[in-house]
Amino acid sequence: MQRGFAYLAFKKRDYNTTLKLAEKALKTYDADIESIILYSSAARNLALGFRVNSQKDQEQRQKLAQDAYTYALKAIELDSTSIQAQINYAKVIATRQGVEIGGDYLIEMIKLYPSLYEYRVALAEIYIEEERYKQAIEELQRVLSVNAKDKKALMAIAKSYFQIGELDKATTSYLTASNLDPSDAEPIFEVARIYMERGKIDQALIQFQRVLGLNSKYPKANFYIGRLMIIKGNYSEAEKFAEIEKKMYPLLTDPYLLIAEIKYMSKNYSECAAEYARATNFGSQPAAVYVQAAKCYRLSGQLDMAQGFIDIAAERESGYEEIYKEQGALFESRGDTVSALRSYCKYAELSPNSKDKLEIKSLIQSLGGECGD
Repeated sequence: MQRGFAYLAFKKRDYNTTLKLAEKALKTYDADIESIILYSSAARNLALGFRVNSQKDQEQRQKLAQDAYTYALKAIELDSTSIQAQINYAKVIATRQGVEIGGDYLIEMIKLYPSLYEYRVALAEIYIEEERYKQAIEELQRVLSVNAKDKKALMAIAKSYFQIGELDKATTSYLTASNLDPSDAEPIFEVARIYMERGKIDQALIQFQRVLGLNSKYPKANFYIGRLMIIKGNYSEAEKFAEIEKKMYPLLTDPYLLIAEIKYMSKNYSECAAEYARATNFGSQPAAVYVQAAKCYRLSGQLDMAQGFIDIAAERESGYEEIYKEQGALFESRGDTVSALRSYCKYAELSPNSKDKLEIKSLIQSLGGECGD
C-alpha cells in the first residue's frame, strides 16, 4: 500500500514524499525491490535539483546522491535481471560519475539484450538530462522504427523535439502518445504548453481544460490556465485558478508568484508584496523575484522592506541589472537623487541595449546628471 502511494508521489514529482513513503514500505519488507528503486530514483532527482547555497546544503546534496547510489546498488544485488533496477543504476552512476559512464553501462546492456528497447529509451533519457537532444532523438528513432507504439519513447522524443524547436514534430508525437492512452493527461498537458508557447491561447486553454477533465488535480494545469487568463486580460479568473493551484499544492511557489503578478497588474501593491514574500518562504528564489518584491514594497510605501529585498537580490546575483534600476527608484523615493543617479547609471552600464534605454537616459537627465560624471 505504501509503495503504491510512493509511486503516485513520484509521478507527481513530489520526491520528498516519495522517500518517506518508500521508507515506510521498506520497514514492512526490506527486500521490496520496487520500493528500493523508488527511493533511489527520488533521492537522485532531489540531488539533481538541489540548490546549494551553503556548506550544509552541499552536505545534504551529497547525502542524497550517496543514498541514491546505495539503494540502486542494493536493487541490483537483490535482482540483477530486473530491467528497472539496471536502468536506475545506470542513471544514478551517470549522475554520480558522469553521463559517459552511465551511458556506457547502458550501451553494454543494449549489446547483451538488443531486443529490450527499454535500455535504449533509458539511454535517451540520460542524453535528455544532459541536453544532448539530437543523440536522444537518434536512439528513440531506433526504438520507434521497430515499435511505433512505444509510449515512453514517444513522450521522450516529443520532449527532445520541443527542446530543439521542432514544435510540429513534438506536437505530433505527444498526440500519438495520447491516442495510445487517452486516460493519461500528461501528453495533453504538454500539447497545451506547446500551443501556449506558439501564442495559440484559445487552443492551449482547451487542452488545459481537457487535462483537468482527465485529472482535476494535475500539477500546474490550473496555474497555466491562470497565466492564459492574464494574457486574455481577465485578472479575476486568473487569480481564481491561481488560488486553486495554491490550495492543492501549497508548497509550490508558482501560484504565489502568479498571484503576486496579478496583484501588481491590478495595482494592489501591498498584497503583491505579501505574495512575493510568501513565495520566498519556500527557499531561495531567483534574484528577479526579490527585485519584483522590492518594487511592490516600494510602491506600497514600505521602503525599508523594499531595501531588504534589494539587498537579498544583490547577494544572490550582484550582476543582475534590474537590481540597480529598482535601487535607483528606491533612492528616488527617499529623495536621494545622487545615489539614484549612480544606480541608474549602473543599470545603463549593465544593460546598454535594454528596451527602456531611452527612458532611463531621460530619467538620468531629469536628475540633473550624466553617467560618467
